Amino acid sequence: MFYLVIKKFNLKTPGREDDEDVVGDNGELEKSSGIAKKAEGILEAIGGSANIESIDACITRIRLTVVNGGLIDEKKLKSLGASGIMKLDETNYQIVVGTLADPLVTNIKQLM
Repeated sequence: MFYLVIKKFNLKTPGREDDEDVVGDNGELEKSSGIAKKAEGILEAIGGSANIESIDACITRIRLTVVNGGLIDEKKLKSLGASGIMKLDETNYQIVVGTLADPLVTNIKQLM
């Protein structure tokens, strides 16, 4: 029933919002769907660009090596939508964010 009502009236539920097109500083078309803001928050929560030795993404996770693992704010990461933070050792982490991992890492790399 909910599915039919949502589809018929095109209700904006979480994950179904319209993306706004924005032209970035480099002249390329960007999506202003909150990914850039989320990436900025994640970068801050992992201690900033000075704390990152390497960062990459797989399908659902942000994989990173940090200088100081103590700077990672797990509560803030969870408030930004991370469903889990895996600490592999003192400097290697995986942040589970779902299928947004690759776009988030791309935005984080641009911010760095």
